[in-house]
Amino acid sequence: MKDYKTAALAWGVELQLKPYTSERVAAEDFKAGLCDAVSFTGIRARQFNSFTGSLDAIGAMPTYDHLKSVITTISSKT
Repeated sequence: MKDYKTAALAWGVELQLKPYTSERVAAEDFKAGLCDAVSFTGIRARQFNSFTGSLDAIGAMPTYDHLKSVITTISSKT
């Protein structure tokens, strides 16, 4: 997690990282606006993005080129 914080500083962003032991609690905090970003498994993330179950399925990303394409698409603003 420290690597994320270090990388964010290079972008001019100061992150305050909070580890959770429960994805349910993390999702509830995210929905309530108590945090700006979360990372959890596809099943839990499905309420926010209907494609997550497809993306983290075994074999869904056969190469890193496929993964890069998906990440670029999901993170674009359009």
